[in-house]
Amino acid sequence: MRYALFLRGINVGGKNKVVMGEFKDQLQGLGFKKVMSYINSVNFVFDSDEDHRQIMGSIQMLCQQTYAFNLPLALISQTSYAEDYEKIPAWWQEPFARKDVLFYTRSSQKEEIQNYLTGLSLGDEIVHIGEIACYWGKREESNFLKTAYHKALAKAPFYQAITIRNENTFEKIYTLLHKENNK
Repeated sequence: MRYALFLRGINVGGKNKVVMGEFKDQLQGLGFKKVMSYINSVNFVFDSDEDHRQIMGSIQMLCQQTYAFNLPLALISQTSYAEDYEKIPAWWQEPFARKDVLFYTRSSQKEEIQNYLTGLSLGDEIVHIGEIACYWGKREESNFLKTAYHKALAKAPFYQAITIRNENTFEKIYTLLHKENNK
């Protein structure tokens, strides 16, 4: 099975430094095959015959033994990524100032985020709650500082555990997960 791996809060502002080449080697050392990275924010795609739980355990143990900081992570199978991708509403294809994907790093986050959003005034924003992530669109860049995304998200109780990727990274990882003859 092919998997996407996202870690949160890595290589941001010089903090929580993880060298992509070293981490790739570490993933290969765990027995994962066809390991590929995308940009410098710990986005990986790889193959494994292990099940989701075994992979999570191996990666979490690697992170605990190797890094002196917390590494929340989202591990998503190619199948789950594709299923969520197919269910994204049509608005995702429309032009927006910003589109972000908030990947869940723990199973309770979907409900937690959904409950949180019911109390927010979204204005010119739109949100879709998926199985693996929350998809958030912001229509106008000029209004960004007034959005719930900007004003409220960082204060949310779940914020330190989600890992956010922009639309381009989300799309690129989808392509890498489905690319034939991955090297």
